Amino acid sequence: MIRILSLCLFAFLLLVGCEPGVVFKSPVPPEIESLNKIDDPFVGTFMCASDSTMIYVTQDGLFEEHYFRFVTTVDQINEAEGCAIVGRGLVLPEQEQCVPFEYIDSTHIAAKIYELDTLFYFRDYEVAKEYKGHLFLNHKTLQGTWIAWMLTPQSNGNMLLRLIDLENDIEQVEEVTHQYDTRMTRDEEIQYIINPTLVEFEKILEPERNMECETLIRMNPLQLIFNM
Repeated sequence: MIRILSLCLFAFLLLVGCEPGVVFKSPVPPEIESLNKIDDPFVGTFMCASDSTMIYVTQDGLFEEHYFRFVTTVDQINEAEGCAIVGRGLVLPEQEQCVPFEYIDSTHIAAKIYELDTLFYFRDYEVAKEYKGHLFLNHKTLQGTWIAWMLTPQSNGNMLLRLIDLENDIEQVEEVTHQYDTRMTRDEEIQYIINPTLVEFEKILEPERNMECETLIRMNPLQLIFNM
């Protein structure tokens, strides 16, 4: 069974160190060599079906594009520390360039902030592997274990992004492998740290397994123009 996954959850897991109920001792799939770049058919520009977030997949990694629109008052900008109106732009904390804005009325303004987050970039704590037509993106957690995501190209050019996970249940885990340790999470839940062989790992990928999923819709150049 496949469940819909928001890309916000993807970024949240990576950036703050949260983990699923089942994680891995080492990058997966086991016994498969690591990549040093991402190749076709995974490379491209995609839009998340769940929230229209833009995802850029290059040979170097995955990047997530955000636009945040907000409305505030001129007085609030003038009173806030590190904020100012300069010409037709806003000076805001942690923004390298002025943010364009527009007046809604004499006292209110609206602006849009652009952000580009790095989801995967072959850093020391990230490993990519390709196996049987899937791209596996492994990310080392703060606890030293690994979470993994799987990108699967579809016949229509889209891709599925899936979190590699099992139900947090000892019976589910032992259906796959008996090579595991446990630890208590900060939420006082049992987490299984598994170390499957390649044959055992393939059991996790069986269609009936429960996996969080996001559809990435491939964007062609014309679509990108109309979405700008």
